[in-house]
Amino acid sequence: MVTKTIDLIFYKLFQAYNKKKDSPIYSSVLFMGLIRFSMLLFLGITMDLLLNIRLPFKKQQEILMFVAIIELPILIWTFYRYSRKGKIAELEIKFSDYRFHKIKSWHIFMLPIFFIILTLIMIFTFGNVVFLPGQ
Repeated sequence: MVTKTIDLIFYKLFQAYNKKKDSPIYSSVLFMGLIRFSMLLFLGITMDLLLNIRLPFKKQQEILMFVAIIELPILIWTFYRYSRKGKIAELEIKFSDYRFHKIKSWHIFMLPIFFIILTLIMIFTFGNVVFLPGQ
């Protein structure tokens, strides 16, 4: 289920970047990294505010290193998964069904913005966030 969702997100991003002739595989993989980063930010702040789970980091560099350690292997795995020969053709066959045409590319491009807005709402609603560096 999760890999099918990730495949669908990649396929929609690939289609959008391929129309613009803008190195679709690299751009799609990097944008998926941005989506994951915004989700990690939202989850980290939500855990801090609602569940009172404090992350043991004191400096901004430690937080960035932690996120990089989590994100880098996933980014590499995503790139190798979708740069394999025949994977794009497999995704085209898999998602050529009419029911997947309901999901537009702009829906995918709005995901990071959605999570960042949710994060800001959490910060302004519950305030006094320790997760953010410098507080």
